[in-house]
Amino acid sequence: MRKRVAGVAVVAVSAFAAGPCFANHVIDTYPFWDNNITSGWLAVAQSFVAPAHPVLDSYTFGFQASGVNITFTIVPWDETSGPTGGPLFSTNFASIAGDNSISNIGLALTPGTMYAAIVDMNGYSGQSVHWMTNVTGNPTGDASWWNGSWNFLNSGWSTKFRAEFNEVPGPGALALLGVAGLASRRRRRA
Repeated sequence: MRKRVAGVAVVAVSAFAAGPCFANHVIDTYPFWDNNITSGWLAVAQSFVAPAHPVLDSYTFGFQASGVNITFTIVPWDETSGPTGGPLFSTNFASIAGDNSISNIGLALTPGTMYAAIVDMNGYSGQSVHWMTNVTGNPTGDASWWNGSWNFLNSGWSTKFRAEFNEVPGPGALALLGVAGLASRRRRRA
């Protein structure tokens, strides 16, 4: 009995280690930026549809000015009315001129659901977020601008951003890991 359980453990661990249980999904509009920069708006929202089994790990966006007090927030989103719920993630920081990255977000989202990353400049309305007049790199969402209310200017406009997702292991991979752990525990008891 012990040998069989140990054998199962070895097979389960091997299958888990060999199988691709984690995969990355990236939405990257950086290559499509056409050098546009927002001006006069107090906040910008970039919508996106969450990919299958998503955990939002990091979000990077282009910004023009340094030292601007930014509140970065992820919210559920509707393309015609804006936020459909409260913040799921929020952080504050001072901007740098160039790429601003938020790492280790670790936010599990619902696949196929629309969300938005909101860059709120907290009163600053000078040249700020990099944007473009196409969503070639993000066909699932658009950018919207805030100046007292959300403005859905033109469908097909996007910001320059890169969102990286880690996919959650599927139930089969988790089950194999559980079997390996159980077998290892039984082996230690024997």
